[in-house]
Amino acid sequence: MQKIASGSGSNPLAPYSERGRRSPITKILLVMKLTALLLTLTFLQVHAEGSAQNVTISGKDIPIKHVFNAIKQQTGYVVFYNKEILNNTHPVTLTAYNMPLQELLQMVFKDQPVSFIIQEKTIILSHLTATAPPVYEHLLIDAPAVFGRIIDAEEQAILDVSIRIRGTKRGTTSGTGGRFSLEVKNGEVLDISAVGFNPIAIRLNGEEFETITADRSSALPQQPGYTEGIKRSQLLITNQQNVLIKLTRSNSILDEVVIIPYGKTSRRYATGNVTSIKATEIERQPVMNILQALEGKVPGMSVSTITGNSAAPIKVEIRGRSSINAGALVEPLYIIDGIPQTSLEIGPYTKRGEISTGAIQSGMVNTPGENPLLFLNPRDIESVDVMKDADATAIYGSRGANGVILITTKKAKSGPTRFNMAINNGILTVPKRAKLPGTPEYLAVRREALRNDGVQPGRYNAPDLTYWDTTRYTDWQRELIGTGNVLSVNARVSGGMAQTAYSIAANYQTRKEIMNNGSKNNVGGLRLNLSHTSLNQKFQVDAGAAFSLTDINAYRVENPMFLPPNAPPLYDKNGDFNFEPYREQYISGFRFTGLKTPSESKSTFMNMNISLRYELIRGLTLSSTAGYNITQNNNAMFMPAAAYDPAFPRPAQAVFGTSNNNNWTVDPQLQYTTLFGKANLSVQVGATIQQAIARSNTTIAMGFPNDNLIRSINNAMAKESTDSRADYKYSGAYGIINFRWDNRYIINLSGRRDGSSRFGPGRQFGNFGSAGLAWLASDEKWMQSVLPDWISFLKFRGSYGITGRDAGTDYGYITRWASAYDISNFAQRIYDYNGSPGFHIARSINPEYGWEGTKKLEVAASLSLFKDRLTFDVSWYSNRSGNQITGVNTPSYTGFSSVTANWDAVVENSGLEFSLNSNVLQTKDWNIRLNANIGRNRNKLVRYPGFEYSSYANSYIIGKPLTINYLLHYTGIDPLTGNYTFEDRNKDGKVQAGSGAIPRDASDDRYIEFDRAPRFEGGFGATASYKNFSLYTHFVFKKSMAQDPFLNLVVGSMNNFMLPDEVKNNHWQQAGDKALYPRYTATGNLGYLGASDGAFVDGSYLRLNTLSIAYDLPAKWLQRIRMQGCRLSAETQNLFVITSYKGIDPEVQSLSSFTPLTRVITTTLTLNF
Repeated sequence: MQKIASGSGSNPLAPYSERGRRSPITKILLVMKLTALLLTLTFLQVHAEGSAQNVTISGKDIPIKHVFNAIKQQTGYVVFYNKEILNNTHPVTLTAYNMPLQELLQMVFKDQPVSFIIQEKTIILSHLTATAPPVYEHLLIDAPAVFGRIIDAEEQAILDVSIRIRGTKRGTTSGTGGRFSLEVKNGEVLDISAVGFNPIAIRLNGEEFETITADRSSALPQQPGYTEGIKRSQLLITNQQNVLIKLTRSNSILDEVVIIPYGKTSRRYATGNVTSIKATEIERQPVMNILQALEGKVPGMSVSTITGNSAAPIKVEIRGRSSINAGALVEPLYIIDGIPQTSLEIGPYTKRGEISTGAIQSGMVNTPGENPLLFLNPRDIESVDVMKDADATAIYGSRGANGVILITTKKAKSGPTRFNMAINNGILTVPKRAKLPGTPEYLAVRREALRNDGVQPGRYNAPDLTYWDTTRYTDWQRELIGTGNVLSVNARVSGGMAQTAYSIAANYQTRKEIMNNGSKNNVGGLRLNLSHTSLNQKFQVDAGAAFSLTDINAYRVENPMFLPPNAPPLYDKNGDFNFEPYREQYISGFRFTGLKTPSESKSTFMNMNISLRYELIRGLTLSSTAGYNITQNNNAMFMPAAAYDPAFPRPAQAVFGTSNNNNWTVDPQLQYTTLFGKANLSVQVGATIQQAIARSNTTIAMGFPNDNLIRSINNAMAKESTDSRADYKYSGAYGIINFRWDNRYIINLSGRRDGSSRFGPGRQFGNFGSAGLAWLASDEKWMQSVLPDWISFLKFRGSYGITGRDAGTDYGYITRWASAYDISNFAQRIYDYNGSPGFHIARSINPEYGWEGTKKLEVAASLSLFKDRLTFDVSWYSNRSGNQITGVNTPSYTGFSSVTANWDAVVENSGLEFSLNSNVLQTKDWNIRLNANIGRNRNKLVRYPGFEYSSYANSYIIGKPLTINYLLHYTGIDPLTGNYTFEDRNKDGKVQAGSGAIPRDASDDRYIEFDRAPRFEGGFGATASYKNFSLYTHFVFKKSMAQDPFLNLVVGSMNNFMLPDEVKNNHWQQAGDKALYPRYTATGNLGYLGASDGAFVDGSYLRLNTLSIAYDLPAKWLQRIRMQGCRLSAETQNLFVITSYKGIDPEVQSLSSFTPLTRVITTTLTLNF
């Protein structure tokens, strides 16, 4: 049989020499162009290697097996087949030059009783009458040793799979492409296991492998409780030389994959404290920001909502406050796809102390900044892993002192093209409104209050009684708080070939906030991801780029909703502000100015990252991750003249802000993994180089000729600008050693040396590290004989380490000169001298301060019962933060009141954390899981040498929490005056409350300790499904104190507060009354209630944070229209709160000024093609 063919003669490697050179580019565009270049090279590589899947072969009467050998040598493709398939074949005569593999195989098997299919790098043969059966047994290939490949259910390669020969010291791990090779003797058993997958054991029996029971002592244990519908790992292709194995994901909670620094592991083998939240939980919550989805999910992590605006910052604190500096950031380090997110806080008017204001580092806005992760679409996230102890965080050195949150986005996966779309639409409402008195009742309270004060009502002190319509009624809550709405659209296209995969995702969300004043938040983005693996599976590149836009329009109205019910309308008959009825004698009493003073904030985010990986030799991998982030923000706040009463005119003003934050990082790494005997060893060394540059400009413009010109700075008569800049540089080198013996004893060691530009010469570098240990006690044979059968798993672990913190300001050790004084946050320019500009030293000098250090100790245990159906975890920790960077008092004659320095103050945070996970029921139709967690943290200032001379002497007490305050003891209502009374502790005849948090002398009568920190908090939830129906629910709870919403009110002032029956029926009205509540008064001069224990009540609550119900349409219905999935669901957020607190919301704790927390109710349609 003569077969002659010829393919393209082009050299696929020719383009590389030309593209290896590039011209110099500017520093700003370096990473962007480099990313584009690498993406281009990746596509060229795809093309080149597509051409490399060609074969050159010629000869007469060539045995078919020799053709297979040529294919393997030239392309790396392997042929699997039953040995009897070739019985009726005959040799071939052919001449092929650079012929595509597919065409060559068609020619080889023409007129042969054989058919073939190609799956990734595997060619599978079958009889011509067969149709590529899904499971192959007794298949054969020409190879000198056992050659194997391991894939998952989606036919994606699995790396780092442990393959051990039972009872021997021989073994290996799967490399790139999931491939491995190993010499196996007849009768030997291979135990195959991987993190997050069900294990499998196979035995060589003559000329084929067969599946047997996995050995618990040498492999991951099988998931207990398998029932119908749950698939085990499968042996797809097997003989004495070749195996193709498909591993299925484990349903055991212990085998859940968690991301750790520079790698991954399972809960079973983790030595550190890591909590993982998966995409399935995140997608069921109708949130705009990922941080909202973490509330109540992680023991020891507090997520606090600052305001009801969905774009505003959220305070995240892990295991308490570690700094004595009240303005120090408490936020953890956020890492997205291996790239740290560093935002430098430089805004002169936007700083918020403990929380980051994100992209907004200049100007003024009506929200307290912008959430730093607002640009990240929650539906683009694959998992969020929260790290708390030293073993998990010390490897990040100074950046991980406050904990680390690793965010992994969804990556490209090869396979047929898939399209996914989710459309979400819903409303935003207020869960609870204050029940306010009507006009007659309100006016009666006002008259009683003025009578108690001995004041005669008049035009200016009581317009509600003498000037306004006393029959008018307006519910100002409903006038100003309405119903918002939300619409979000998410779309994703993904797929790819054997070597190359891609993913393109786009999202858009718009939210109209509940305030009836036009507040609206818009977020949109595009995310691209490309993954490519070389033909020989040794080289892998993952590149990603994300582009996001946010547009935030906000208004802020001060205390309008408690206006008197007979207050005049907002607008007059011409549609203008109705100023006249609100005018007081010397000022305007109009409270709606904020309705015409909007702020606009537009942010642009660009994030690029690339990860390169090359397997030098088996087990030795060189990799590098690089990223570049650009954040730009432009904001403006307008205060037009029309917003103010013309009787008390103010010129039109505007504040403009521009912020830029650029951040790049490079993280090369070398990793070696090996198996020997019963040991698994992994060694990693690497380095980190990072730089962040932030710039901001704030311009205050005043005196615009008219409101129509207010949007241009050039139209202002006067301008004042403030510039800020910060340049932060960081470098570090690290090493990690992970050693596992017999899958029972695990040790994880890490060390790091960090350098920071925030310290002076000789102080820039610090050394940090940790050690983590774990013992799987239940795998000990002697322990198994002791433990009852219902205890299936028992593990003890512990860790100790030191992390650092470079808490100083950027280049704060260097003196600075300035041409203006900073007086109460306003710049006062220095006068010129003889025509020369004046300057002064703006900062004290101390180049000797250095790193803060936190010593972290943790001891923990994990227990599983009833074949891993019920899992408990308990952790005890103690973190001590010392060498605090703070201001040290200096004599005023030096020109400065303090200087930045280290002080040997130590702050301790210790506590207990519990978590529970239960797989209650798992059958073909039913699946029910429960989870719960709770954390309790105790904070304490352990020591502070020279404390009495420090600036914190009036704020803290050694041995007490940093969050403690001292209060007067409230003793009730004075029967004679109707005022509050308090204990005169020192019996000097008068009650006094000092100015600081701590009483400093004997004249101060405060002695009641009050801790503002919650006593404990946590959450619990359930996931249940029955056939095509599913339910997800999650509750959060907190035990804490709150301000009493009634005792703290001034009932009788010109505000319409809540007035429950207990206040109406038990308030003081005349001398001799023994009342629970004070007299009505218009002045509020009733005593020091806010400084007493009488102002606080139990503010504990239980909130149904999330409820989601979904239905998946039957597959039979969808097959008719060629759809892979269709889901209809309804989701709610903040559905209800159970609490004894009688205010509007226990998190708000105020009746006079608040931004309501919203209830969100949405429906979602999800389509998969």
